[in-house]
Amino acid sequence: MSAAAAVVYNSGLTLIDQSQWVSHTHEVLANLEGAEADLNDAESSQRIFVITGDPIYLQRYGAQIEATRTRLERVRELVADNPPQQRKVQELEAAVARRLGQLDRVIQARSSGFESARATILREGGPQLAAEVRARSDAIKREEDRLLSVRQARTNASTQSAVMAFWGVRLIDALMFLGLYMLTRRTVDVLRQSRDQEHLSRAELERRVERRTAELRAANEELESFSYSVAHDLRSPLRHIGGLAEGLKQDLTPKLTGNEQGDFERIERETRRASRLLDDLLRLSRTTRGELIPVQVDLSSLVVDALRDVRARHPRERIDLVIKPEVMVEADSRMLYIAIDNLIRNAWKYTSKQEVPRIEFGDYQAGGERVFFVKDNGAGFDMDLAARLFEPFQRLHSNQEFEGNGVGLAICQRIIARHGGRIWAEGKPGEGASFYFTLG
Repeated sequence: MSAAAAVVYNSGLTLIDQSQWVSHTHEVLANLEGAEADLNDAESSQRIFVITGDPIYLQRYGAQIEATRTRLERVRELVADNPPQQRKVQELEAAVARRLGQLDRVIQARSSGFESARATILREGGPQLAAEVRARSDAIKREEDRLLSVRQARTNASTQSAVMAFWGVRLIDALMFLGLYMLTRRTVDVLRQSRDQEHLSRAELERRVERRTAELRAANEELESFSYSVAHDLRSPLRHIGGLAEGLKQDLTPKLTGNEQGDFERIERETRRASRLLDDLLRLSRTTRGELIPVQVDLSSLVVDALRDVRARHPRERIDLVIKPEVMVEADSRMLYIAIDNLIRNAWKYTSKQEVPRIEFGDYQAGGERVFFVKDNGAGFDMDLAARLFEPFQRLHSNQEFEGNGVGLAICQRIIARHGGRIWAEGKPGEGASFYFTLG
């Protein structure tokens, strides 16, 4: 029995290890896709700045470049155990640096006028540099796709081994039970009948539990795989649509009427919105994957980091911030940052129309448990609709009022639940919202 149990245990460890490698490959691909998207956004912002001279696009350009570099750094960390892939990532970073250098030179030339910038674009061969970046990124993704196929095959094999080991142990149990049953059959007939009935009932219950568990696991895996596949497969055509629209707009700008200019802006806006929706689908799918690694985490520092990130993307002249210092917890730092970032971005967005926006973070004790909160004085919401807040793709405000896909709070709910906690909200229209959560 101990040997059989050891086989099941080792099979389980192997399955977990292989599953983590599959998740690792998904993370590499997701960061590569994100880096490409951020670089494309940076190029779009640079083009619009060159055309319009509006400095807000120059600020966006800087934030998008920083996001691109951050994602590439994460890719380099993830492939540190794979020297060939690491070399390819270094080549990709060098190509990106060359491309960014060309973009910066065009921006510098814009200070001398639009025609100077245009001449710099024609002289320096931007399309060739962009093609080189795509080619090097595609080379890394092809290798990661190959590794993904290998690792998924190993995961499937490990799953089969674990199942076989499990049923082997069950068979040993059944044989031992049968031996005991035969030994006592002649002397304890009444007891035998009662035990038979108990065994049949237990076996039937176990079969039902196993069947329902397997069905639930298969449904979850299929849903996660579908979400990832949809988001991954739609990224490329969506980028092509955005790029073609931008190129066409740039070529036709002198000839466009006001309505036509507006049409192109709507295409760009909807393309960015669809890209954000795909990012949200991937983030929602990834919150159920990976092992939690509890460490000591300074929640106050995570709030400060999240505020810095959102301020870089959406600058604001005046805001009242109240952050309680050194709020320490034990949790998975990476996943908890995702939850905090979504709560902060939510508060930042819904206070955008306030004359003096206010965001507050802190904690308190209530009913023997520690409660954390993020409060704002923004748009608020009707408490009768509060049950919809944490459902994916459910929104209480229209896109015309506040942009969004309705995924951020659903991600928060999943992350908090994985930590054994709960999350809830209170609010009132026009008087702000408060989000509370515990961590098990």
